[in-house]
Formats: sequence, structure tokens, C-alpha cells
Amino acid sequence: MSWSEYVARWSSGEVNRVIAQKVGVTEPSIARWKNGGIKSPDAKQVAAFARAYGRPILEAFVAADFLTEEEARVRPTAVPSLSSLDEVELIKEILRRAEERGEHGGDTAATSAPALTGLRSAARTTGKVSKNQQRQRNAERAGEPEPDDPDDMEPR
Repeated sequence: MSWSEYVARWSSGEVNRVIAQKVGVTEPSIARWKNGGIKSPDAKQVAAFARAYGRPILEAFVAADFLTEEEARVRPTAVPSLSSLDEVELIKEILRRAEERGEHGGDTAATSAPALTGLRSAARTTGKVSKNQQRQRNAERAGEPEPDDPDDMEPR
């Protein structure tokens, strides 16, 4: 469906003045949209039209030929903030990126077998926490003072 067909279909025969008011564009712009005089309208105006007529913006972008139908179906995935990751998750993310770069011809020094093996080993051991470390973490989360560590106490 072309942009002009999309506008005609969803504006349901409304007069250009009404459409222009709803969308926030001029009447001559609407006339050009309807008669195909504008092949590629402004993206903000396309989004405004979709909102005014309760249509999905991606659908309007496909009609305006900004995206293909296939591109409109792809949903982005949220990438976690690195500050929200613990040490093990950070190491795993570094490994994933290093391996990805290696597959795509990236820096081979960063993706060499010894470097990746060392990181993998660190990922396995970093996740292990002593009982005392776990008590301290739990106390911090609960807002309590840290428990005394018998190993850190000086002899009396």
C-alpha cells in the first residue's frame, strides 16, 4: 500500500482541512499526500498521522516506504546497563563480545585462545563467594552493619 492509499484508507474520506488539523500539517500537504504528489513525506508528519488516526507508527512508516514490512516486524531487545551486571555477568559479556569480534575479523589479540581461556576461568571462579562475603553482602542489602569477621579480628 502506498502512502497516498494509506492516507485515503485511514482518513475515511474526511476533508483535507479536518485531516490537516488532526495531524498538524497544511491542507496543501494533505492534498499532495492523497494525490501522490509527495512520495516520501516527513517522518514526524507520518508519525503524527498515525497517532491522529490511532494507527501503529511502524505501519505508517511501512506505507511511507521508510521501512519494509520485514523490518517493521523486528523487535529490538533491551541491552542491560553494564552497571547493573555483577562480575560474572560482566566477564560473560566481555567473552561474548570478544568471540563475536573474532567471528567478524576483529582484533585477534583480544580474542586469542589464552585470553579467552583466562576470562572463562575467571568467570567460573569469580562467582564463588565465601560464606563471610555472602554474610557481608546480605547485611549490606538489608542495611545492617557488617557482621564481625573473626578472621579480621586482632588477638586480644
